[in-house]
Amino acid sequence: MKKKKIVFQVGGPSFVGGPKFHPVSQQAGCIVHWLGSKFIYDLRYLEDAFEAEALNKCDLLVLMGLEYKGATDVTDPVDELGFRAKHYPYKPISDKSLHAFEEYVASGRP
Repeated sequence: MKKKKIVFQVGGPSFVGGPKFHPVSQQAGCIVHWLGSKFIYDLRYLEDAFEAEALNKCDLLVLMGLEYKGATDVTDPVDELGFRAKHYPYKPISDKSLHAFEEYVASGRP
């Protein structure tokens, strides 16, 4: 029996330490651990999850990462732990990715 593929759309590179330290990425990692080897998993950052290549082979799309429309290209002051977060301006998904997402939804897959 062919394994089903789950694509997780998780947080992006603006988080302190990079994408792998983003809390949503860590939460997706926990879900992958809980579900075990019954599925194929693909963790993708932001718009990458909406690419046709990801969605065409996807049995379940889990949207977890968020984009903040009010985000601007700024760097936070250093916090009490000595970290500085970089925030990138909001960038909507491309027309090509939007079309791939619309086709995925229209296909009836969850």
